[in-house]
Amino acid sequence: NFVIYLLDSGHITRHDGEQAAWLDAELEADRNIPYHFAVYHVPLYPAYRPFEGGGSVAGRNAWLPIFDKHQLTTGFEHHDHVFKRTKLLRNNQVDPQGTLYLGDGCWGQGARTVAKELRWYEVKAASIQHFWLVDVSRSRIEYRAINKEGKIFDVYPPDVKGAKEAEEVFQSLPPPPTPSPKTPASKEDKDG
Repeated sequence: NFVIYLLDSGHITRHDGEQAAWLDAELEADRNIPYHFAVYHVPLYPAYRPFEGGGSVAGRNAWLPIFDKHQLTTGFEHHDHVFKRTKLLRNNQVDPQGTLYLGDGCWGQGARTVAKELRWYEVKAASIQHFWLVDVSRSRIEYRAINKEGKIFDVYPPDVKGAKEAEEVFQSLPPPPTPSPKTPASKEDKDG
């Protein structure tokens, strides 16, 4: 029912060139599989780092046209160490037939502080250590974000059983602290 593409977001292999050609060919070859997931480190749609960060821009330039062409189902993004769920996106804009981006890699690391105001592409973003549980059947996908206390605090799509209860948990969580000015500790943070 699904296939997962593990991609290198510029750490060893560049986004473009050989890797982009491989991704395009694989998505085309797998076009009859119902759902397509990509997993990579640096987010195309970051929830903590700048939208115009080098790795994010490189990913959007190289992969976004391929994701859109083949209707990627979900991009699992990491690197920012926060919770994020985006709107459905295609061609770098909101589209009800677009790709869902989830992230941003926050289980084994402490959560960073997100801005109180959501970015144009975010449905939710928060400073929550979590992981995503994804149930896939031939006809449906259900996503559940689970925090370190074992509580489901986000469910997508919104008509899935438990979505209302998860929203109540999310709303009951303490608000994030006010972010301090970012002072990157490493080149990775600056380029991120």
